[in-house]
Amino acid sequence: GRIERPRRSRFLIALALGGSQGLLGWFMVKSGLVDRPSVSHFRLAAHLCLALFILAYVFDLVLSMSTQQSAAVPSGFRRIVQIFTLLLVAQLIYGGFTAGLKAGLGFNTYPKMGEAWIAEAALTLAPFWLNWFENGAMIQFIHRWLGLAVLVAAAVTLGAALSQDAGVRVRRAAGLCVGLVFVQFLLGIITLITVVPLSWALTHQVFACFVVLGLTYLNFLVRPRAAT
Repeated sequence: GRIERPRRSRFLIALALGGSQGLLGWFMVKSGLVDRPSVSHFRLAAHLCLALFILAYVFDLVLSMSTQQSAAVPSGFRRIVQIFTLLLVAQLIYGGFTAGLKAGLGFNTYPKMGEAWIAEAALTLAPFWLNWFENGAMIQFIHRWLGLAVLVAAAVTLGAALSQDAGVRVRRAAGLCVGLVFVQFLLGIITLITVVPLSWALTHQVFACFVVLGLTYLNFLVRPRAAT
């Protein structure tokens, strides 16, 4: 049968996003063909995040075509999920920065960075705000603790789902997210303390996709229902 107009538009957007990812990939590679033989960590993070956004967008599109419907949840719970989502987005961005700057190759201890909670090397650039975007030690520090923040947010989300009238599907989805984030958190620690071997680094990156899919499903379930 014919594809409905709103859904047809979403398919076209998905195609456009795929094309944009190809262009962004070339833009990223091009950054390694000029002054230094390494890609910009900003462009790598953008490339990674767009890839994960496309994954989430297509999965959400598939869910919208299924017989599943969003659940009726309290608005307060929906805000908790939104905060969880924003923290994950920030963590994914800093994951891209960490990979682009190879920031995981130093300070391979956990939870401290060597003997300190925050390495002196993380505070060396001026102005200070530049450390947050250009300093590999600071970027690793942020990536470490954002990971814990995401795990706490996942646990809070599950706690809220259990204590509020969120429904069985939402509780299960929140529980799934906690499990996925916990495994990803452990993978991140293992990748760091083993000095980023390719096998663990790839596992850590691939598992991020499952975390994104899990949270996409939770967001789908708590989305406000369309008026009928």
